[in-house]
Amino acid sequence: MWRRIPLIAILALGMVGCAEETPATGNTVEVTRAEYGEEWPLTVDRGIVGCEADAVTFTAPDSEVYGVNGHALARGSQEIDPIWRAAPDQFDPDFTLRVSIGPLLDRGLELCEE
Repeated sequence: MWRRIPLIAILALGMVGCAEETPATGNTVEVTRAEYGEEWPLTVDRGIVGCEADAVTFTAPDSEVYGVNGHALARGSQEIDPIWRAAPDQFDPDFTLRVSIGPLLDRGLELCEE
């Protein structure tokens, strides 16, 4: 019985160490519609923005990963169009205007600099 206690303590400390490493990477952050208000460019309410080597991605709640910029698309992320929100004022029925993806891209690029 007493032999197991040190092993359990070591495993527990190891798990705590792993949990602390994930946020320390600094290249992902959760974002929500509530944070951005009318500037929120997507049809989903939340997700994870990430950046690696200038490739900005958005991971939706269903775990699909979308490219926010050309670097991410070049690395194989799928187009964000399926979840990119249409602009509220449509002037041309033959062309879908979209809400600016700029605020989401800017947040991702900030992560690249961290």
